[in-house]
Amino acid sequence: MTVTKQCKALGSAIRVAIVKLLRDRGTMTIQDIAKEFLGSPTMDVSVRRHLQILCDSGLCDRVMIGREFFYSICPSVARQLAYELEELFRRPETL
Repeated sequence: MTVTKQCKALGSAIRVAIVKLLRDRGTMTIQDIAKEFLGSPTMDVSVRRHLQILCDSGLCDRVMIGREFFYSICPSVARQLAYELEELFRRPETL
């Protein structure tokens, strides 16, 4: 995955909030995530779309267990993105 795609995925306040929620709570179902944002455990198309964008960027993993999908942060991708962003803003050493 590219840094550009990952940054674009984080370009939405709701997606950043979803990432923070998954960071703090660990693995969650879409119903649990929707309940946090909508106050109801019913699935919402917009939450599903935001999760799809995060998964497509590689920032989140999705695993099906039984008939439910469980979402979590992909730690290795998050670490790589943090490294790439740090490198982007690092000043070159002067001689």
